Amino acid sequence: MLLGVIAIFVGIIVWAVWFMEGGIPVLVVSDLEMLNDILIKKFNCFHARKLTYVDFHEGGLKRIHMFLANGLRWKRLRSVSAPAFSTVRLKQELVNNHL
Repeated sequence: MLLGVIAIFVGIIVWAVWFMEGGIPVLVVSDLEMLNDILIKKFNCFHARKLTYVDFHEGGLKRIHMFLANGLRWKRLRSVSAPAFSTVRLKQELVNNHL
Protein backbone atom coordinates (compact mmCIF):
# COMPACT_ATOMS: atom_id res chain seq x y z
CA MET A 1 0.00 0.00 0.00
CA LEU A 2 1.55 3.26 -1.12
CA LEU A 3 0.86 6.03 1.36
CA GLY A 4 0.18 9.48 0.00
CA VAL A 5 1.28 12.71 1.56
CA ILE A 6 0.96 12.44 5.33
CA ALA A 7 1.73 15.69 7.10
CA ILE A 8 2.09 15.23 10.82
CA PHE A 9 3.92 18.10 12.46
CA VAL A 10 3.93 19.37 16.02
CA GLY A 11 0.86 21.59 16.47
CA ILE A 12 -0.75 20.73 13.11
CA ILE A 13 -3.84 18.53 12.98
CA VAL A 14 -4.16 16.35 9.89
CA TRP A 15 -7.81 16.11 8.75
CA ALA A 16 -7.33 13.66 5.89
CA VAL A 17 -4.92 11.05 4.56
CA TRP A 18 -4.97 9.61 1.07
CA PHE A 19 -3.36 6.50 -0.36
CA MET A 20 -3.56 4.38 -3.49
CA GLU A 21 -5.22 0.97 -3.34
CA GLY A 22 -4.02 -0.52 -6.58
CA GLY A 23 -5.00 2.15 -9.10
CA ILE A 24 -7.82 3.58 -6.99
CA PRO A 25 -7.24 6.65 -4.81
CA VAL A 26 -8.70 6.32 -1.29
CA LEU A 27 -9.32 9.26 1.05
CA VAL A 28 -9.63 8.79 4.83
CA VAL A 29 -11.24 11.79 6.53
CA SER A 30 -10.98 12.63 10.25
CA ASP A 31 -12.53 16.13 10.28
CA LEU A 32 -15.83 15.91 12.19
CA GLU A 33 -17.53 18.69 10.24
CA MET A 34 -16.61 17.08 6.92
CA LEU A 35 -17.79 13.67 8.19
CA ASN A 36 -21.11 15.25 9.17
CA ASP A 37 -21.45 16.66 5.65
CA ILE A 38 -20.59 13.33 4.03
CA LEU A 39 -22.56 10.97 6.27
CA ILE A 40 -25.66 13.08 7.02
CA LYS A 41 -26.17 16.20 4.92
CA LYS A 42 -25.00 14.85 1.53
CA PHE A 43 -25.65 11.18 2.16
CA ASN A 44 -27.29 10.66 -1.24
CA CYS A 45 -23.93 11.42 -2.90
CA PHE A 46 -21.82 9.14 -0.66
CA HIS A 47 -23.98 6.10 0.12
CA ALA A 48 -22.01 3.52 -1.90
CA ARG A 49 -19.37 1.28 -0.39
CA LYS A 50 -16.68 -0.31 -2.49
CA LEU A 51 -16.54 -4.08 -2.87
CA THR A 52 -13.34 -6.01 -2.52
CA TYR A 53 -12.47 -8.81 -4.91
CA VAL A 54 -13.23 -11.46 -2.26
CA ASP A 55 -16.60 -9.95 -1.30
CA PHE A 56 -17.79 -9.86 -4.89
CA HIS A 57 -16.52 -13.26 -6.08
CA GLU A 58 -17.27 -15.49 -3.07
CA GLY A 59 -21.04 -15.25 -3.14
CA GLY A 60 -21.99 -12.75 -5.79
CA LEU A 61 -24.15 -9.70 -5.23
CA LYS A 62 -27.05 -11.67 -3.71
CA ARG A 63 -24.97 -12.57 -0.64
CA ILE A 64 -23.70 -9.06 0.10
CA HIS A 65 -24.78 -7.92 3.56
CA MET A 66 -25.99 -4.44 4.51
CA PHE A 67 -22.54 -3.08 5.34
CA LEU A 68 -21.27 -3.71 1.81
CA ALA A 69 -24.48 -3.27 -0.20
CA ASN A 70 -24.92 -0.38 -2.63
CA GLY A 71 -27.77 1.57 -4.13
CA LEU A 72 -31.20 -0.05 -4.24
CA ARG A 73 -30.05 -3.25 -2.49
CA TRP A 74 -28.73 -1.20 0.45
CA LYS A 75 -31.94 0.83 0.58
CA ARG A 76 -34.05 -2.37 0.65
CA LEU A 77 -31.92 -4.00 3.37
CA ARG A 78 -32.01 -0.82 5.45
CA SER A 79 -35.79 -0.45 5.20
CA VAL A 80 -36.29 -4.10 6.20
CA SER A 81 -33.95 -3.89 9.20
CA ALA A 82 -34.78 -0.35 10.41
CA PRO A 83 -37.73 -1.37 12.66
CA ALA A 84 -35.45 -3.72 14.62
CA PHE A 85 -33.18 -0.80 15.51
CA SER A 86 -35.81 1.73 16.59
CA THR A 87 -35.33 3.51 19.91
CA VAL A 88 -38.23 1.60 21.49
CA ARG A 89 -36.88 -1.79 20.41
CA LEU A 90 -33.35 -1.02 21.54
CA LYS A 91 -34.59 0.02 25.01
CA GLN A 92 -36.59 -3.18 25.53
CA GLU A 93 -35.13 -5.79 27.80
CA LEU A 94 -34.08 -8.55 25.47
CA VAL A 95 -33.63 -11.27 28.09
CA ASN A 96 -37.06 -10.89 29.71
CA ASN A 97 -38.84 -11.06 26.38
CA HIS A 98 -37.30 -14.40 25.41
CA LEU A 99 -37.24 -16.40 28.65
